[in-house]
Amino acid sequence: MLDIVVAGAVLMELAFEGRIDTDLERLVVADATPLDDDLLDPALADIAAGPDSRSADFWLARTATRGEAIRELHLPGWERARVEIENYLGGLSGYRENRYEFDPGTVELVRRECQFALDFWGYPPPDSPSAVASEGSP
Repeated sequence: MLDIVVAGAVLMELAFEGRIDTDLERLVVADATPLDDDLLDPALADIAAGPDSRSADFWLARTATRGEAIRELHLPGWERARVEIENYLGGLSGYRENRYEFDPGTVELVRRECQFALDFWGYPPPDSPSAVASEGSP
């Protein structure tokens, strides 16, 4: 899981630098100009050389495969951040999904007005007034 966190940070930094952008379906290169950065440039080059029709999830997973190499760059502050991240991730091990109660009228309103969004993102609508909040989350 630590590699996914590191990969997310790399992709976010590329986005902050204006090198990549995303829409609802894909991540694209906005500017392939290298940043002269040993951490970001390999990921940017990989994305630039790849197909245009890949999702942010694809690039996150692919960048995560380089997580160990990224950590070996001995970035300033990495050890302190690593400890904080591992502590946070360790706290998630016993996480239980929240449960919410929805009245039948609200469920019907969501189906009627928002079904297109639920379908697009792959979220199943609650079948009853009680549903798990994170059910179907990507």
